[in-house]
Amino acid sequence: MDTRYRTASRKTTYLGLAIALMGIWASSRLLSVVFGAETIWLDFLKELVRLGLWALLLWMVVAKERLPLRSIGWGTSPLWKSLAWGVAGFLLSALAGGVGFLLDVPLHLHFTLPGDDTPLWFGTLIALVAGIVEETFFRGYAMERIKTLTGSTLLAWLLPLGVFASLHLYLGWAGVLNAFCMGLVMAALYWWRRDLLGNMISHALVDLTFVVLFPWLAR
Repeated sequence: MDTRYRTASRKTTYLGLAIALMGIWASSRLLSVVFGAETIWLDFLKELVRLGLWALLLWMVVAKERLPLRSIGWGTSPLWKSLAWGVAGFLLSALAGGVGFLLDVPLHLHFTLPGDDTPLWFGTLIALVAGIVEETFFRGYAMERIKTLTGSTLLAWLLPLGVFASLHLYLGWAGVLNAFCMGLVMAALYWWRRDLLGNMISHALVDLTFVVLFPWLAR
């Protein structure tokens, strides 16, 4: 983070990190406990809540930390560069995912695939929300603020990456490994470019391709 970006309130930043690192998991678990059986409408509500947490975090950056959104990588590059790096990040992430697949066999890891009855429109929505929310949470906000608070680049990389990968445990340990490999590329791309929109595009393209399009074509 640029040295002129300093948080006005450490308490606000700690709360922001709690939202960024735990918000997706905690909100999902809470809604599952409250509403019980998983349905597409419950999943839709979870996506709305995640977008709400995302909007809350952006508000906290501007209104409470009194920092520009550039401090989390927003608006740092022209649109055409974000699009170009988004596609490049997608290709690099796909390559990293391929490495993860190769490691699954000798490590005896397996995927636990979710049901294939998710409507195409809803799968597309999930992919887009994941690209927007997860990149803001785990790359733009968490990496920047952990680095600012602790001074440790290593912690700024590893803590968000570990939480991000663990969120994919529902896909089995192979899913966790693949998410780690692809998340490592996303983290490197963000740290190098500080272009949050580029990361969002990369992430959304990965999910749209491998989580939505390929399973849909295989039906």
